[in-house]
Amino acid sequence: MVCSSCENSGHLSVAVAQFTVAEEPERNLEIIDGFARDAAVGDREADLITAELSRECLDSARRTLPVLQNRRFADPQLCD
Repeated sequence: MVCSSCENSGHLSVAVAQFTVAEEPERNLEIIDGFARDAAVGDREADLITAELSRECLDSARRTLPVLQNRRFADPQLCD
């Protein structure tokens, strides 16, 4: 999936292992993009779903919503 604000670009492969279990789930699996929009949705019987996510769309989301910047991969900031 390429978000509407991003140009055509390479795609990022992502494996998702987070899920929520409910008594009566509406759907079992979903993949969301950087702006929390559904990129793929599985039905109740789905065991596996796939989606193409754009690195540029993720970067755009991180610029737009700075709280989403992953500081774990940033250069370390040393105290003086």
